[in-house]
Amino acid sequence: MHICSPLSVGLELENLFRASGLGSEWPELRRALLAGENVDMTQMKDPHSPGVVLKIFLRDLQEPLLTYDLYESFTASLGTTLRIASMSE
Repeated sequence: MHICSPLSVGLELENLFRASGLGSEWPELRRALLAGENVDMTQMKDPHSPGVVLKIFLRDLQEPLLTYDLYESFTASLGTTLRIASMSE
């Protein structure tokens, strides 16, 4: 997904995915990406705008990336990871 490439520019920013982005920019970006248009991400005025569009895309998926079928496995592995991390502290 080419929307992730401009996020690397904003990785130094705090709250990259918490800020709302430029209200006049991200709706047009979302429309263009959904239409399959090529978008020059270097022309984005606000580095939060691609993050907003990515969050909306992920939130609108019918099934989450971490699927319902594998939920138990994900939570079990998280518990194991947390136990290992706490042991090393």
